[in-house]
Amino acid sequence: MPIPLMPNETFELPGPFNDAKKQDWKFRFRYLCGREQRVFAPLVDAIDDNDIDSPVNLMFDAVFTAFKFTLVGWSGIVDAEGNEVPFDLDIVEEVMSTREANFLVIKAYFHTPGSDDRKKCVESKD
Repeated sequence: MPIPLMPNETFELPGPFNDAKKQDWKFRFRYLCGREQRVFAPLVDAIDDNDIDSPVNLMFDAVFTAFKFTLVGWSGIVDAEGNEVPFDLDIVEEVMSTREANFLVIKAYFHTPGSDDRKKCVESKD
């Protein structure tokens, strides 16, 4: 069984925001091993699988399901009083729009590890 060299390796992406209040928002995602990518890819595909007659909420659900699959943290998000908003997957949909989350899903999906990244996936044996 391969041993992960860096099992918790993550990368950070800035938010796709033009709003000055959101310029410092950063999102931390985890790298996915091949097995996890095979689970993640259909989540991303589900975003585009909804046709014109599908309820819009199906597309919204698909975006946030994919977003939450790989998101592990954020920084720079503050509330109206200027207090840091702690990372919590349960409030993601209150913090971000579907469009913002979708943009980050696509960026995370196509993010390429740098040359120093040597993450391997742990094989699970049941």
